[in-house]
Amino acid sequence: MNMLFKVDPRDITLDQRLDRWLGSLDVLVVEEDKVGNQLSPLRKIIDLRLTSKTHDEIVQKGLNMGLTHAIDPWAVQLRVVVRDNPSGAVGSVTIPRAQGESAAGTP
Repeated sequence: MNMLFKVDPRDITLDQRLDRWLGSLDVLVVEEDKVGNQLSPLRKIIDLRLTSKTHDEIVQKGLNMGLTHAIDPWAVQLRVVVRDNPSGAVGSVTIPRAQGESAAGTP
């Protein structure tokens, strides 16, 4: 599954060091089965080293991010959590499995 999501630039801590804007995000993707068990977690730390031009674009439009993750056949929902490492700010979204798809073993 390809996932695309946008992080609000107001929720990202970016510190200017010389000619770069530095930041760090921790992204966690967790699938859950119908009783809430966590399946196939994916964790990715994203270190940002932005040019001034890229920084200005993100401030105006947000940070678009993409991940690829194989969905477990037992998953009924997907939870994406993004943490801004310098501040500890956390945001998340829960995505139910698409209508018409079923978890393994269910009709």
